Amino acid sequence: MEEVLIEIFLVAKFVSLILSFFFLLGIIYYWRKIKTSVFSYWHHKWSEIFGLIPLQSLQVNKDWAAIENYLKEPYPSSWKIAVLEAGALVEKLLIKLGFKVNDWANVLKALENMGLRNLSILNEAHEVQTKILLDPNYNLNIKEAERIVAIYKKFWHDLITLFF
Repeated sequence: MEEVLIEIFLVAKFVSLILSFFFLLGIIYYWRKIKTSVFSYWHHKWSEIFGLIPLQSLQVNKDWAAIENYLKEPYPSSWKIAVLEAGALVEKLLIKLGFKVNDWANVLKALENMGLRNLSILNEAHEVQTKILLDPNYNLNIKEAERIVAIYKKFWHDLITLFF
């Protein structure tokens, strides 16, 4: 009788160990899910306050915020500035990565060889930027400006994740 109780106790121990392991996995999974969705804003804020984020990235975030503020203004000239500044931020990053931005076709080929996709959309954004630079009377509406800035911002983030 005593051996049966010991055997039942060992089986119960084993089952509780397995259940504890699965509960621990569930807790870790949901903690990561909550952390990334709910606490990411506060994590970023506290990292800024205590200097855990490099100052350069803070400056870049301020630059993107300034570009987005240009888009909020009701003037087409501000929208053009937003497009030009977004393009300039991308070009600065490309220069830091060693690309020669003088020859846009070669930059696109090199990026395509690195595995980046949808470069035709980026080329279209660059063409609009060039038209704004060459023609001061270029007609740019807010929707097109927002789309071009979004393209540049997405491409900028893709480069950051690819290289850093």
